[in-house]
Amino acid sequence: MVTVYKRYNFLDFALNSVKKNIKNLNNSDKIETIIISDDPSRLSDLDTSVVIKCDSPSWGECLARGVDEAEGDVITFLDDDDVYAESRIKRLLEIFSRNKNLMYYHNRQIYVDRNGRMISKYNKNVLIYEIFQPRIQKTISAPEEFVALWLRYPAMHHNSSSIAVRKELLVRNLDAVSKTATALDWAITLLAVNQTSYIDSSRLTYYRIGSGKTSPRGGEGEVDRLINVYERELKSKKTFVENVDLDYVQQYYAALDIKIHETYLNLLKLERPKHTFSLKEILEITLKRHPLLAPMEAVMFSLTKNPSLFKTYGRLLRAALQGLFL
Repeated sequence: MVTVYKRYNFLDFALNSVKKNIKNLNNSDKIETIIISDDPSRLSDLDTSVVIKCDSPSWGECLARGVDEAEGDVITFLDDDDVYAESRIKRLLEIFSRNKNLMYYHNRQIYVDRNGRMISKYNKNVLIYEIFQPRIQKTISAPEEFVALWLRYPAMHHNSSSIAVRKELLVRNLDAVSKTATALDWAITLLAVNQTSYIDSSRLTYYRIGSGKTSPRGGEGEVDRLINVYERELKSKKTFVENVDLDYVQQYYAALDIKIHETYLNLLKLERPKHTFSLKEILEITLKRHPLLAPMEAVMFSLTKNPSLFKTYGRLLRAALQGLFL
């Protein structure tokens, strides 16, 4: 399921990667490509793709329309600026066919810039994704294990193009999904807490850095911009949780997200007028108030104590702490 909204300059790369994946399959006739677009007239050479018009900026609303249209048992997502590795769909089919109870799948990424050139995993713009994604190959059935892993690796859900789910997981919660404007990768992962999931260390998605509105970048007004984006993200997450009729979602939302995020937002607002808080002060206050962040403490403080590393990674870490890019 490919989603595109007012950004078409990378779409051909995304669609070509889907075609290459399908070409490598023996049962390619079982694969359905659904493209959700705000302007289908800008699409060309679509072969047998199903095209759905959705001119809403709400990702959830458009995704829900695609789910209604989908006929397959497994749905995987692709943002218009990302690309699949050639073996990704084949691997998904193998993993889901081996485990009929499997509901959720997530793989790691290869990082590329706007021009498609590979970025080192040690680059300051992607290091945070590397640090906070698990490097394991594992099926998880116990919700306690899933939550413990997510707390240790808060970017475990990162990038919707790295996620695949059974359609029924979305159908059961489609109303909540349709009302959620952003952060769908986070929301879908939260739905999977009580389900059988597979965490894959294979890098099967090319994730493009610098092409989106929330990509890390510097410049004047950065704090104001981050606050605005963060408020939208937090509102979207709350809307999702309020519309899901599942007790465990509320339970794990409180444990994983809401208390920590509200604190970050308040700290940023305090910083806004004079920009006087340093990252180190934010770290000290937040880690003291929220023991859930303890696994991050060693990484964070090792950077704050090293002047050269702190200068390089300081801004990115502040963004990461807010949860904007995780």
